[in-house]
Amino acid sequence: MTAFLGVLYLLVFLAAGCTCVRFLLPRKSLLTRVWLGVSLGLLLMMWLPALIAFAVDFTWTAHLLALIPLAGLTAGCFFLRDPSPVKKWDAREKQLAGQMLMVVLPLTLLSGYLQYTHCLRVGSDGGWWVGQSTYGDLPMHMSFITSLKNAAFPPDYALFPGQRLSYPFLTDSLSTSLYLMGFSLEWAIVVPGTLMMALCFTGVMVLAREMTAGKKTIILATLLFFLNGGLGFLYNFDLAGGTLNNPFSTVIERIREILDGYYATPTNQPTPYNLRWSNVIADLMVPQRTLLGGWCMALPCFYLLFTSFAPEKRPAFAQRIRQTGLLAVWAGALPLIHTHSFLALGLCSLGMMVYDLIHDKERWTQLQWYLAYGVIAVVLSAPQLICFTFEQVFQGTGSGNSFLQFWPNWVNSYESNGEFVFRDLYFWFYLKNIGLPFLMLILALFERNPKHRRLFAGALPIILAVELVRFQPNIYDNNKLMYLAWLLCCMIVADWCREVWHRRPRNGYRRRGGRRDARARGAGGCDGDCGVPVRGADALARVRQQLSGVFRVGGGSGGICPRQHAGAFHLHDRDAAPEPDCVHRRAEHRLRAGFVAVLPRAGHEGAQDGHCELLHRPGGKPRPAGEVQCGLHLRQQL
Repeated sequence: MTAFLGVLYLLVFLAAGCTCVRFLLPRKSLLTRVWLGVSLGLLLMMWLPALIAFAVDFTWTAHLLALIPLAGLTAGCFFLRDPSPVKKWDAREKQLAGQMLMVVLPLTLLSGYLQYTHCLRVGSDGGWWVGQSTYGDLPMHMSFITSLKNAAFPPDYALFPGQRLSYPFLTDSLSTSLYLMGFSLEWAIVVPGTLMMALCFTGVMVLAREMTAGKKTIILATLLFFLNGGLGFLYNFDLAGGTLNNPFSTVIERIREILDGYYATPTNQPTPYNLRWSNVIADLMVPQRTLLGGWCMALPCFYLLFTSFAPEKRPAFAQRIRQTGLLAVWAGALPLIHTHSFLALGLCSLGMMVYDLIHDKERWTQLQWYLAYGVIAVVLSAPQLICFTFEQVFQGTGSGNSFLQFWPNWVNSYESNGEFVFRDLYFWFYLKNIGLPFLMLILALFERNPKHRRLFAGALPIILAVELVRFQPNIYDNNKLMYLAWLLCCMIVADWCREVWHRRPRNGYRRRGGRRDARARGAGGCDGDCGVPVRGADALARVRQQLSGVFRVGGGSGGICPRQHAGAFHLHDRDAAPEPDCVHRRAEHRLRAGFVAVLPRAGHEGAQDGHCELLHRPGGKPRPAGEVQCGLHLRQQL
């Protein structure tokens, strides 16, 4: 009966989170609202009982009293609600739902199985069995979960009474809440772990839909991140090298060694091959519960950060206040969930802010938004950092005990006689660990794509921090930061693969110089050379016939949707564009045989009644509509 009450208590918080997101962000798509709402519900269930516990201990009383501020927050979101109509289910949502069935559902089933088998499975002999990857971390987390039950707050380390628990404990306190309400210790670990893994899978797909330009890129970016690996398999299957234990082993014996050996997988063999790019699911999300909780909460922050500040995604003023405010509060709640995720989010925000200050025409307005977001997040996070995190970080002395220390090139270096020695050449280390996606990332960054460069501007400060500073005694744990930077890089790689794919010659036409090649370019709403140069009289006649009577200009749309018109793609005669449909701020625009809708940025005056008249920017010289340097247009008048 009490386990039922635990399920009911969890569902109340999840429902409250979904309701708050529905009130604040009704213009978000349904799947996005559900993902954000469930994540917010878990965030509130981590925080509200813990806050009450500072007054009445972490007991049933604290959990019941936590329902009062939960109701108050829900009511507050109602009074601050966005009056806009709720965005309904559309073709774009149907597409994402289908992709989630193909990716999120199998990964979630796998995660549930791994949580059950690797996290405290009770065997037939009554003993507790765990997996190899969880054997080291799980005892510590179990001690936190059990000791927090009915504990006074701030809590102490279970093994060191009187020593304040400075480790981020709110992910474990979530399991304690279920454990308190009748869940067995096993299921108090497995249930929230599986739920948080499902939210991570969903979050990356939602994030990829915003950060990449295609449909299949959503799946590609997700798989690149979660099914990560490198070239380590070459060591395992090199016929000349064999394995350390048996240099002359057969292929079957090597596969058995990978499956059963201790630290023998192709992604995690620190000795002797220096393979440290561990698989995200097997070696991070399953065993490292605090990291799992941190990523579950950091992904919504990355989503809100990108959709609030990216030039092509910025919402209207009133909606942006709600969205940025939610981002600031969410970010401020991260330190006691996962300090590394909080640091990664801060570094990413700093990198994107610097990029926007350099490249954005509205840089000073953007700076005000960044400062408002940052001040709120710092004010909320400061008590956690001062009273918990800093007490542990700065208490050690000496190179072996201090948390913060200069350390170049992450795990590829080690200290010997006061000097740092590198195990592998710098680029070879990352190439053999990450594999071909590392090369693709380098090639993608040579492209003049502002969207990709802005994403990498967010990843770069995280990478530099990982490459130069050791943030804890175990240098390997810097990967908790590095993988969040790699998440942003996966978006760039997936998007670049799409661009390369669409540049290939199709239907017998040459990519460049063909007389019948009608090339369509998109500028994403920014000033630059864009348009549709139409080569060949025959092709021009066909395009004119297709566009006759429907080529129009509309003003005040707020920007061109980058998923359609950023970068460049080829349109051969009557072929449809790769991305035929999109809805951006309730303004539909397509590039397809028979219909083109041109949507300039806000501040541009558009011709009415479907005629191409004059467009001009405020204070600028009028230009013919066919030559305006924004949005999608035909360079030649049709």
